[in-house]
Amino acid sequence: MTLYKKPKIVAIGGGSGVSTLLGGLKEVADVTAVVSMMDSGGSSGRLRNEHGVLPPGDILKCISELLPDDATSQKWRDLINYRFHKGDGVKGHSLGNLLLTAAYDWEGGTSFGIESISELLNIQGRVLPVTLNDVNLIAKLNDGTDLIGETFIDLRTNFEQKIEYIYLSRRAQVYKPVVQAILEADHIVIGPGSLFTSILPNFLV
Repeated sequence: MTLYKKPKIVAIGGGSGVSTLLGGLKEVADVTAVVSMMDSGGSSGRLRNEHGVLPPGDILKCISELLPDDATSQKWRDLINYRFHKGDGVKGHSLGNLLLTAAYDWEGGTSFGIESISELLNIQGRVLPVTLNDVNLIAKLNDGTDLIGETFIDLRTNFEQKIEYIYLSRRAQVYKPVVQAILEADHIVIGPGSLFTSILPNFLV
């Protein structure tokens, strides 16, 4: 009798887009999420600026979707996605973002922190940052203007200003386990998500 072997699937993109796939894939595949690390707004942007960490928000979204579907894990999902609505310093932050930030510091690095939280929550799959370098995304518009930071690119309102191209604030190295996961993958899924701020940044590394 031939035993069914789950295919290895690598999903590449930003947290919001890729995470929508993970809930369905985790039951039928050995899934790895490769996540952009250029988020600069909201809770992630604040933690990035105040604590010098890589943005945790998109990592958290993927971890949340890869949690098992049992009752205990559902409670964990609700808890890590809880967002504080008051309190100096914590208002606007999700508990999961704070937990990841603490794990980064406690474990001595982003990758170790992600592994620690993933193991603690017993997620069904892996979540990998595309890079461990602190870089910003920059968009060059057709009028010569530079928009610095993913958030400012996402929130632009004058769509007569077209994006000519995007680039990184400095050179970044791809996280080595990402390369290994891609080489070993049976299937690679790109997206869904914003082309300029979620998908393409992964290919600039």
